[in-house]
Parts: sequence; structure tokens; C-alpha cells
Amino acid sequence: MLSVFPPNAPWSTGLAMGRNPIIYGLAKEIYVAQSSEKGGTWEGVRKGLKMGRKIYVRKPEAGEQNANNELISLGGIPVDFNGREPEGIEKKAEGDIGENTTTPAEELSLSDIIDLLNRSDHPLTAKEISQHFKSEMDTKKISQKLKNIPNISKTKTRPAKYSINKSEGTLFGES
Repeated sequence: MLSVFPPNAPWSTGLAMGRNPIIYGLAKEIYVAQSSEKGGTWEGVRKGLKMGRKIYVRKPEAGEQNANNELISLGGIPVDFNGREPEGIEKKAEGDIGENTTTPAEELSLSDIIDLLNRSDHPLTAKEISQHFKSEMDTKKISQKLKNIPNISKTKTRPAKYSINKSEGTLFGES
């Protein structure tokens, strides 16, 4: 157990918000059951993504009112109620960025792209991403998917190259 607060401190929102960066900073993987579009979970996930943490987000049921799908679109990995990733996604060994089997355009997910960028030792163009997955997805659509992701860096070169920004800072502030 680790705490920066005295053991007899009463619960408060302020102390909880102060605790969250420690939890997210120490964790290698983060599981989110539910989040709104503001607050400690939302901010912790966004900062965790900037740090390159694996963030698993429970896929909400139809009609459920939360921001889980938004967190997934930012780079969270969708999981079911039991914390398992959906069936049918072929996993690769760590460090293996070799060719994949053909991926239809509609199946190329943001989490697959982010996983590839995490494993790549150099920035990749949208075309290289598409070719890796043998996808028919338009490179403009790939660029659009990566546009607003907080931990993705984009070069100003032509063609643009994308990478995971692992030196963005820490949960405690910029490094």
C-alpha cells in the first residue's frame, strides 16, 4: 500500500484527484469500467494514453450513457464486461511488426494502429500502416483517425509520418 496522505485523512474529492496520478503513474495497464467526459477517470486515461500506457476500456452496452466509446476512440482498448478483448483480433508477439493477414477497411481499428505504432521503432506513414495490415482503408481515413489522439506525433514532412510520443511528460507534469 502506498499513500502520500495521512492514514486518518477523511475522503475528499481533492485527495482522490491527488491520488489518481500516482495510480496511473505506477500502473502498466489500466482498466476503465465507466467514465464521464470529465473528472478524474477521464483525465487519468487521457494522461495515461500520452504516457503510452495500455488502457482497457469496457465497451458500453447499447443505450448506456457514458464516455467509454470516446475513450476507446482516443486509443483505449475495448474489452467486454470481464475485461477480455473481443474475439477475432489476432495477437502478435511483443516486438513483432511483421506482415498481418488482410484486414478489411471497416475492421482496421484505432487500437490496432496504435499497437503497431507502439511496436514500431520508427515513424510510419498512413500508407505504411495500411500496407502493414494489407488494408483497403484510404490513407486519408487513417490520418483522420490519428488526428486528435493525444499521444500521437505527426511530422510536418510529406508524406506525414506518425509515431507514439513517449516523451510527452509524466502524469505529474511535463518532463
